[in-house]
Amino acid sequence: MAAAGPGPAGRRRDGYLERACVGGGEPAGFTSDLRPVRVARLHPRQPHHRRRAPAHRRRGRPGRGHFQPGHLRQGHRRQRRLQGLDRGDLQGPLRRTQARLRAARDQGHPGRGGHPAPGVRPHQGPGRLCEPGGGPGPREQHAGDARGSAPPVAAIRTLLTEGINVNVTLLFAKEAYEGVVRAFVDAIEARVNKGLPVDRVASVASFFVSRIDSAVDALLEEKTKTATGPDKARMLRLLGKVAIANAKVAYQSYKKTFSGPRWEPLAKKNAQTQRVLWASTGTKNPSYRDTVYVEELIGPLTVNTVPPDTFNAFRDHGKLRPSLEEDVTSAMDVLDDLEKSGISLKKVTDDLLADGLAKFVDPFTKLLKAVERRCRDANKARINEQTYSLPAALESEVKARLKEWDGHGGTRRLWAGDPSLWTGTDEASWIGWIGIVEQQLDDLSPLKNLQAEVKKEGFTHVLLLGMGGSSLCPEVWKETFGRIAGAPELHVLDSTDPAQVKAIEDKIDIDKTLFIVASKSGSTLEPNIFKAYFFEKVKQKLGAKAGSRFVAVTDPGSNLEKEARGDQFRHIFPGVKSIGGRYSALSNFGMVPAAAMGLDVERLLDEAERMLHACAPGVPAEENPGLVLGAILGLAHNKKIDKVTIAASPGIYDLGAWLEQLLAESTGKEGKGIVPVDRERLGPPDAYGDDRVFAYLRLEDGADSAQDAAIAALEKAGKPFVAVTDPGSNLEKEARGDQFRHIFPGVKSIGGRYSALSNFGMVPAAAMGLDVERLLDEAERMLHACAPGVPAEENPGLVLGAILGLAHNKKIDKVTIAASPGIYDLGAWLEQLLAESTGKEGKGIVPVDRERLGPPDAYGDDRVFAYLRLEDGADSAQDAAIAALEKAGKPVVRIRVASKYDLAEEFVRWEIATAIAGAVMGINPFNQPDVEASKLATRALTSEYEKTGKLPAESPFFEGEGVKLFADAKNTEALKGAVKAPSLGAYVKAHLDRLGKGDYLGLLAYVQMNAGHEETLQAPRHRVRDKKKVATCLGFGPRFLHSTGQAYKGGPNSGVFLQVTCDDAKDLPVPGSKYTFGIVKAAQARGDFQVLAERNRRALRIHIGADVSAGLRSLASAIEKALS
Repeated sequence: MAAAGPGPAGRRRDGYLERACVGGGEPAGFTSDLRPVRVARLHPRQPHHRRRAPAHRRRGRPGRGHFQPGHLRQGHRRQRRLQGLDRGDLQGPLRRTQARLRAARDQGHPGRGGHPAPGVRPHQGPGRLCEPGGGPGPREQHAGDARGSAPPVAAIRTLLTEGINVNVTLLFAKEAYEGVVRAFVDAIEARVNKGLPVDRVASVASFFVSRIDSAVDALLEEKTKTATGPDKARMLRLLGKVAIANAKVAYQSYKKTFSGPRWEPLAKKNAQTQRVLWASTGTKNPSYRDTVYVEELIGPLTVNTVPPDTFNAFRDHGKLRPSLEEDVTSAMDVLDDLEKSGISLKKVTDDLLADGLAKFVDPFTKLLKAVERRCRDANKARINEQTYSLPAALESEVKARLKEWDGHGGTRRLWAGDPSLWTGTDEASWIGWIGIVEQQLDDLSPLKNLQAEVKKEGFTHVLLLGMGGSSLCPEVWKETFGRIAGAPELHVLDSTDPAQVKAIEDKIDIDKTLFIVASKSGSTLEPNIFKAYFFEKVKQKLGAKAGSRFVAVTDPGSNLEKEARGDQFRHIFPGVKSIGGRYSALSNFGMVPAAAMGLDVERLLDEAERMLHACAPGVPAEENPGLVLGAILGLAHNKKIDKVTIAASPGIYDLGAWLEQLLAESTGKEGKGIVPVDRERLGPPDAYGDDRVFAYLRLEDGADSAQDAAIAALEKAGKPFVAVTDPGSNLEKEARGDQFRHIFPGVKSIGGRYSALSNFGMVPAAAMGLDVERLLDEAERMLHACAPGVPAEENPGLVLGAILGLAHNKKIDKVTIAASPGIYDLGAWLEQLLAESTGKEGKGIVPVDRERLGPPDAYGDDRVFAYLRLEDGADSAQDAAIAALEKAGKPVVRIRVASKYDLAEEFVRWEIATAIAGAVMGINPFNQPDVEASKLATRALTSEYEKTGKLPAESPFFEGEGVKLFADAKNTEALKGAVKAPSLGAYVKAHLDRLGKGDYLGLLAYVQMNAGHEETLQAPRHRVRDKKKVATCLGFGPRFLHSTGQAYKGGPNSGVFLQVTCDDAKDLPVPGSKYTFGIVKAAQARGDFQVLAERNRRALRIHIGADVSAGLRSLASAIEKALS
């Protein structure tokens, strides 16, 4: 902000000023606060100040930031106006905008600012004058937005001579800036010579800053690899210094131009100087001070367009001083030293200008196409359709809560991270996942470069090494999209089971594999030992170059980042500290793997952005899909309907695994929790109790007819390692030390289960060749739908969250996740998101993933069914099952997923819904207080092994029939008391007889996760469900510890757990440690059971020996007999 001396750093008025301006030397006022702004950016990027059409009536690809009539309610006056808009009519809105700003502008310093600045085509000459000025009639000219490349300089001179105010952007070089300043002075002189006034001709020259450091630092770092002695020391001193030095030297040109004899007579005519505007002043390198490009560029008559995060950081700890004219001589020395280092600043700035022009051209062309499409097809915008059928009492409560949410500004508070929405603690520090899609879309080059690099170098495999939120989203990509033609195959390792580690190793070609090490904290045990194991394998072949095969995705400053730098990883992709792991699907943790596997990441993000729009603050609550879903889940939980059965079409089947973590880890705490039920085959309605919500994600082009039928029945019933880790983590340190190919940073404010759209999800996506930009576009779309301006009832995330939260509060606390086959694995991600976010403080939503849909009578009254139906891959059987559930009166949420790339929308919807459900339940959905307990117990056991070479001895209370049974003293006493003649079948029956109304069974299998083992366990799982009418959860250890494990320990004491362990036929060493993979897995199982026992859980451990397949069949047979 321009101000007379020290003062506030920024101001917001009437929703117009989204970016703060810092400077000095002019009277404070509205006109000085603003640079000339583009018409398209008068409002915040997300249309959250506008009422949006109901979410279920929107679909299409309007593009990021493009406003369409379909975003408004039917018949809205602005919609009617926009529907009749053609390109020639754009002058009308522009003039109305000009008039609206004029009154406020004239209250301040006339002529200085407050001018709308519509963009014109790059490279366009003076012939485009008709576009900015346009049309007949007297009026004040508005600002145009030109670029500082050669052809526009002549246009800039002509525009200014005509009295048209100009914002000249994309200035990087001092020489280019001086050319623009000369054009400005020439124009002012020409007006004076013609006798025209000059006091209201306003212009700014937008000088881009931080991009220069990003480009120069990359060149310097490359040169330091071969430089030595004084040359290397000089290069290292230049890191992070060139951009500010360049800006300070350019400012000297400004002072010289506007203080000399040529300017003085013009100043006497009240001519205004052309102010310097510092652009691109956010800190892109997390190792630099986050306010450096603000603090070092404060000077008279300048403007700084500060990004919101940087502005908040400056308000918090920035240092205000007139710094711009300090050490100018040193700045010149920096530029001289750069030339001595063999780097041409001219080439750098020329390349940046060319790149910047390209980035302007594409969006400008897209904008024109979007306008044309808007006029032709205004009402075709859609997001994945969401419908629901709930018991009357729950539906009434959901609608009331949504109305209340609107009245209290709930969606706006969600987007602002207002802690009072939850428990009033640290929730504001974990809300970064809402903004991650826009951040990704703002700069897709790291993901696209990785994707191109992977293809160019001929990698045939990408192996993601992660756990929980770092691995579940990439697994969704893998299971949903398979192998993309021309791209490497993505594999995911998230188990310490030696057989599973070896099986993955046998699938890949070490010589042609890129390894992505993904760990938000960088200190998680499993990714660290995975990395150690495979890094050693690569090192045996490549020696010191092993790091070139590794990429890290981790939060800045993590140990993984440090290790990745030390190991010279190929790349390090940053996480976002404000995004938890289970919320990180659309961050680098999800997008890096997506890009690597060849997915269209831009499309994924576009789809996510579409959902964000639908959930934006301006969307009424009842139209906000995330809000509605969250309200359903939360209120159902509060009514003891706390199991969410996830049914997804075959093509998106694996989404349930992600949902499982999201729901369980977010809600399972403080004795509460939504229990996600994934991969439980849908049964008839009478197979269920009254504690289920069924979420059916139906892939429209790949639905399962059987799944459809089951849901319908329920409704009717009622280098080759890459690291992804938070900056500063141990993993980052190790990845650097091991010269990983890349280290992708996490975001510390994003928890693991919320990190699907951060690097934790996007790095694997990029590595497997997904179109990560498309993924993020889709996610951004959903974010817009869930933005603060979206009324609560129209906000899909809010609606879903309200459903989940209110259902939970009514003891409907199990969410069955049903996803079409093509997106089946989404359930695994949802499982972590829900369980880890809600399962705490004795509460919790229990996600039920991969439980086959049954008939309505297979369920109790504790279920919500979430059906994610892939429109181009739905399962007719799944459709039928869902229809049956609806007919039976079961609470069902239907979500139509138009295509697999639209999964990105679901990450956004469910993250918002989980956050809302947590608010409804009265818990903090962003912590996971009970996950650490198992880690501590495991750490104690592995430390003991390191010291003594063995784990503490233990004795079974029963041995026979090829198995051993273990339990703590309390469970042993209870089971022995219920059995007259000891046998495996008798003890299994006694344990299953502990299941009561509202309970759920947790099958916790610490064996290799493969199709055969899963199929063997699915049959007894469904028999238990059908016989006992309870939710059933199947998880493979240790991966479930990082998802549903939170809900199992911190959620309500309604779980009955059957843990399965085995001996390892073949074990594998962990380099640098005494313990092996098998020992780690054994310690994890024992630590897990120990904590379950400490929490008074009903638990039994069955040890089946080394022949796992035979042991599982024996267990299945014992369960079958126990239920007969």
